[in-house]
Amino acid sequence: MNDNNEQLNNEVCSLSDLGLITFLSLTLPILYIDRSDLKRVYFIFSKNAEIDKIIASYMDDSARVSPQKYQNQVRIIKNLIYENT
Repeated sequence: MNDNNEQLNNEVCSLSDLGLITFLSLTLPILYIDRSDLKRVYFIFSKNAEIDKIIASYMDDSARVSPQKYQNQVRIIKNLIYENT
């Protein structure tokens, strides 16, 4: 997670990677959406041990999810990105 678009601190995880956001949002709630950057939308999740495990499984390609559920969630996330813009 050395990507510049991912910002982590002790309380929240701020992400802009569509694939990772989609995957996380299948199991974890989105706290809020940060639109303060005009070029990028950040999705904010609670930072905890569970999110670390889920991100690790995504990054090491050990995660498994139904393709249909993932595709439906991509549509939901894209709608959240483009609503009110």
